[in-house]
Amino acid sequence: MESYDCFRDLYLNKDTTPIFNLAHGLITLQQLYGIIPNVFVKGDKAKQCYDSMMRMQREVPDNEKKVPTQIENLILIDRSTDLITPMMIPATYEALLDEVFGKTK
Repeated sequence: MESYDCFRDLYLNKDTTPIFNLAHGLITLQQLYGIIPNVFVKGDKAKQCYDSMMRMQREVPDNEKKVPTQIENLILIDRSTDLITPMMIPATYEALLDEVFGKTK
């Protein structure tokens, strides 16, 4: 999910609305594609988002959770743990992925 003001709102304005919005979006995603069984988090804000998502998930009626799982893993990364990646241009980002994972065709 993309939110241009998220970092500013969270860290400068101390507004947690983006965490709620992201958690709500992830609940909607899971209603469409099934519950994501493996969720990995890195950072405090990512943990807050995960906790918020789990609270919301408990409020969803069981009959809305019947969609078969189509997404196996979710990785939530707090942007404050990685400030460099958003500054990378596609060419350098692709080079980094190639270096770590190797090229795939």
